[in-house]
Amino acid sequence: MDGDRFQDPNVTVANKFEEGKEFEAAAAERAKESQLSEATRRKLQRRSQILSAEVKSELSRAVAQLRHTSHHYKHVKNEIETALRHKDRKLAELSKAEGRIQGLEEQVNDQKKIIQELNKAKEDAHFQIQRMSLEVDNLRKAKEDLEGTISHLEEKNSHNELSYSKQTQESNNIMVHNTSLKSQLKDANNTINVLREENASLIKTRDHLMAQLKNSKEVVARITADNLMFLNKIKHSEAKVEQAVKEREVLRKELNENDGRWFEHLRDELQKVTQTHLDAIEESEQRMMAREEEDRKKLEEAEALLEAARAEGRRLEEERNSSREEAKTLSLKFSALSESHEALSSKKEELELQVASATSSAESMQKKMEELSKELEQRGTAAAELQELNEIVLREKQEEERKLYSLQADLDISLKRSRALEQDINSLKHEKDVLARQLSTLSQTSL
Repeated sequence: MDGDRFQDPNVTVANKFEEGKEFEAAAAERAKESQLSEATRRKLQRRSQILSAEVKSELSRAVAQLRHTSHHYKHVKNEIETALRHKDRKLAELSKAEGRIQGLEEQVNDQKKIIQELNKAKEDAHFQIQRMSLEVDNLRKAKEDLEGTISHLEEKNSHNELSYSKQTQESNNIMVHNTSLKSQLKDANNTINVLREENASLIKTRDHLMAQLKNSKEVVARITADNLMFLNKIKHSEAKVEQAVKEREVLRKELNENDGRWFEHLRDELQKVTQTHLDAIEESEQRMMAREEEDRKKLEEAEALLEAARAEGRRLEEERNSSREEAKTLSLKFSALSESHEALSSKKEELELQVASATSSAESMQKKMEELSKELEQRGTAAAELQELNEIVLREKQEEERKLYSLQADLDISLKRSRALEQDINSLKHEKDVLARQLSTLSQTSL
């Protein structure tokens, strides 16, 4: 509006001033050329005066308008200078904000380094967890080896019991054999008694035959005296009797000779058999006593080994139960650490996303500030835009500060969790060392 008012009077005054000059020049020329009348010249002069007055009034009005416009121009110039100073202050604040943003970027880089360190710590923790898993597997294998050792000891104990039962069976067999030998000796003694009875019976038979022989002689004498008619028969009988007597004598001699040799041979054989049986019985008794003593010692050793194996088995069972409980505890701790590790990983991913978002927001804010600066340079009257820019920058700065404070708090929590995880890992290492020492002690004890 002020620009239109300033431009229109200038154009009007200039036009009228030019028209007046042209009119005066034309009038002068006409007056000179046509030598107009005085009245016409007066009219022309009045018209020229009117035009001059109008021109002067228009000039006065234009001067006033120019003064007003100059005052307005000075006011606008002051406002523009104020806006430019405000812009300079805002640019200084933006420079400071850029410095703060650079500081925040450095902090973000530091946080990225911390996150990388956390990733490295996570990898180390994962590696340590894998090592602990291997150690748990080794402990499980050692436990299985101990169980195998216990089974081997039980099998050995069963073998010793079986050997003891076999030795007991052999001892019983030896006792049965000794009983059989005693029975055979008793049968041999009975046989000797029977042979002695048979010898006595043979002696009685021989005496009876001798008595019969004597009776036969008497009968022959009576027959010879009483019955002569049978003399030939008696002679014949006497010849037979003499032959029988001779044979009897021969038989008697042979019987006497053979009886002594046979009885001596029988006695020697019986003595040999009896002595052999007695030696065998004595040797069997000594061997049986030695075997019984050896079996008794072996039985005592086996019982001692069995008792030691049972005690060792009980101790190994207790240690196995303790190792199983410790393995369960370690498994629970490992699960808790895995959950903490997963939570920390998810939190780290969230923090990385937040860092990326903050970086993207900072870059976006930087681009926006550059765009706003360009737009501010393009537009001379930008006080409202500067105020709006100030508010936008302030809001975004506050939002970024809030995000960075939240990010710092999350990173502090992550660091605390990382320290807690390191403490848990150190505690787990200590428990692993204790368990390894227990396993070493258990292995030395089993060996």
